[in-house]
Amino acid sequence: MAEDEDQVVGSSQKTVISVDNQLTLPDGSPATVTGQVTGTQNRFWDGSSRPDHAPPQGFQGLVQEYGSAPYRARAEVSDNSRTKRSVFYLAPSVTVENQAVALEPLLMVYG
Repeated sequence: MAEDEDQVVGSSQKTVISVDNQLTLPDGSPATVTGQVTGTQNRFWDGSSRPDHAPPQGFQGLVQEYGSAPYRARAEVSDNSRTKRSVFYLAPSVTVENQAVALEPLLMVYG
């Protein structure tokens, strides 16, 4: 979810993306989520604030405990991307009985 107002920064726009972990396992126990980013393209992003960077600039490898404060990262969306929609996938996984279980990736679209 984009928060705050988008701001033009040179040839890009600043936006803030926020994620919140409220995931529980089928038995009701809280789940810790680890995020992996795929599907980014350089033409979509400017600067070091991009989703495929590690926190605090992005989401790659983000570990978020259940019920923790929302994680917010700034992203600079390029105006030169030749498309009005900058996209990436945020693929969460959880650990169950010492095994990582991949969840369905979320398509994140800006624009």
